[in-house]
Amino acid sequence: MLAAAMIAPARLAAQDDKPRIGPISLEELNRDVRLRIRKLAEAALNAQRPVQRGLEDELINRGIEQRGEEAAYQQAKLAREVAEIRVNEYEEGIAVLDRATIMGEIRLAENSAARAKAMVDKIEATLQKLQKFEPTQIYEMTTVYNLQQSLRAAQLQIPKYQIELEQAQGKLKSFEAYQKPKRTKELQVEVEKALADELIKKESLEAFNEDLALMKQRAELAKKRKKPNRAPLFSALDEAVALESTLQTQLKESPPADPKERQSWDERLASQTAKLRAALDKAEQLSDDVDFEQLGERVHVLLQDTEAARTPKSEK
Repeated sequence: MLAAAMIAPARLAAQDDKPRIGPISLEELNRDVRLRIRKLAEAALNAQRPVQRGLEDELINRGIEQRGEEAAYQQAKLAREVAEIRVNEYEEGIAVLDRATIMGEIRLAENSAARAKAMVDKIEATLQKLQKFEPTQIYEMTTVYNLQQSLRAAQLQIPKYQIELEQAQGKLKSFEAYQKPKRTKELQVEVEKALADELIKKESLEAFNEDLALMKQRAELAKKRKKPNRAPLFSALDEAVALESTLQTQLKESPPADPKERQSWDERLASQTAKLRAALDKAEQLSDDVDFEQLGERVHVLLQDTEAARTPKSEK
C-alpha cells in the first residue's frame, strides 16, 4: 500500500491554518492526505538509504587521490636526490678531472720550455768549444752552420712554450676562481629548488593524510552510530495508507438512501477519518523525532571535526 501511495501523482495541497474536523471528502483525500503521506514516505525512504556506502565510496576515491599525492611526493624527493648527486658528481668527479687536465697542460708547457732551454744551453756549449778552433774544412763549417741554425730554432721555442705555460696557468686561475664556483652554485640552486618542491609536496601529502584519517574516523563512527528506529514511522504510514484506501473505496460509493444505514455509513466514515488523521499526526511526530535525533548526531560529528581541526599537529 505504501508503494502504491508513492506512485500516485502528486498534487499541491492547500494549506489551512485551522485543523480539519468532521468526515473527510474525496477531494481532500486526493489533494491533501496523499500529499502528506507521500512527503513523509519519501523523507523516510531517502533517510533509510545507507549513508555508510557513500562514505566508503568517498574513501575509495580519496584513497586513489592519496596514492597520486604519494607518487608526486616520491617523485619530488627523487628529483632532489638526483640534484644532490649531480653536485657531488661535479665537485668530486668532473671538477677534479677538469683541474687535472689543466694541470697536465701546465706540466707539459713547463717541460717543453725546460727542454728548449736545455737544448739552447747544450748547443751554445758545443759552439763555444768549436769556436776555439778555426774551421778549415767544409764539413766543419757546415757543422757550425747547422748548430747555429738549431740554436736559433731552439731559442724561438722558449717564448712559445712560455706563452703556452702562461695560458695554462691563466686557465687554472679562471677555473678555480670563476668556472668551478659558478657551476657549483648552479647545481646547488637546482638542489634548493628541488628541495622546496619536495617540501611542498610533503606538506600537501601530510595535510591530505590528515584529512583522510579524519574521514576514516568519521566512517568508523558512522559504523558504530546507532541507526534511528524508523519501524514505528513505517508502521504509522502503512496504517495511514490502509485507512486512505478504505476511505477512497467508501467515498466512491453512493451513500445509502435508508436513514439508519446512512447514519451508520456516516459514523463509519467519521471514525475512519479520525483514525486516518490520527495516524498522519502520529507519523509526522515520529518523523520529527527521528529528524531531531539525527540532527543531534550531525552536530556532534561537526563538533568533533572542529575540535580535531583545532588540535595542533604536535598533539595528534
